[in-house]
Amino acid sequence: MTLRGIIAALACLIAVNLQSTHAQDFDPLFSGTDLKGWIVEHSYAQLRDGVLQVGTGNGWVRTRRPFSNFTLKMDIRLLGEHATGGIFVRAWPTFDDASTPTNGYRITFPPTQPASPGASASADSGGWSHVEVECDGRTLVVMVDGKRLATSDTIGNPQGYIALWASAGKAEFKGLEVKEHPVPKWEVPDSVKPGEGVVLPRITKAVKPRYTREAMAAKIEGHVLLTSMVLPDGTVGEVVVRRSLDPKFGLDREAASAASQWRFVPATRGGKPVSVIVTMELTFTLKTGPQGATLIPTIP
Repeated sequence: MTLRGIIAALACLIAVNLQSTHAQDFDPLFSGTDLKGWIVEHSYAQLRDGVLQVGTGNGWVRTRRPFSNFTLKMDIRLLGEHATGGIFVRAWPTFDDASTPTNGYRITFPPTQPASPGASASADSGGWSHVEVECDGRTLVVMVDGKRLATSDTIGNPQGYIALWASAGKAEFKGLEVKEHPVPKWEVPDSVKPGEGVVLPRITKAVKPRYTREAMAAKIEGHVLLTSMVLPDGTVGEVVVRRSLDPKFGLDREAASAASQWRFVPATRGGKPVSVIVTMELTFTLKTGPQGATLIPTIP
């Protein structure tokens, strides 16, 4: 593996799991007292009394981990007569020479062309607007104070960070909450399910996925969720990508290719080898450190 100045540490987790994993309710994106879970890049951030103020700089304040399909709720208020600000979704931290983000989907407030009268905050609200953003598949829907502000069905990045930004003034954010959507269901082929008297398979050969140069240059990090079968001979059947990370620069392809080469002592039931469904989550993480990659396989 050639890392070319960026050292990649790859952790690959495999788990037997047939249930969709998602949050049942909205979870707060920050505690209101600190910025744990957030990263400030080429920008300014100050947290006071549960309100996050962002401004000064061309960058953003982004989540530490990426999100795929989700609904986001928050309140936003702009400070300054000519202030603009807003949100990035499914964004990766690549910047141009002016430290401006270049890979993500930006939602701007106030909009240059409001979707409908009344979309801006009223005086009674203290200048705050309530925003809801739904990102699912290639579709993005933005609601402001109950009115639709924007819709797009051309969202290409399947995952990315949520980020807050402001320019020509400051923007304040509060009440940030997110609910992740369930992973799409997979049509399960004939096989037994874990828990039906099955002794789970054991890994005998784990092939490391390859970080492509293009994905590393774009600083793409996150998870590829795969589903497949471990067959009675210990080989892996068809691998299905259930939650995509990067179809553009090849991380989805590399994850599936590596998973298809894994080998196992097969699962058994009553002492006889059987096919069993497995869910494999491969995590791509860019970290500085000694050159190389690590692979951590587990089956709970």
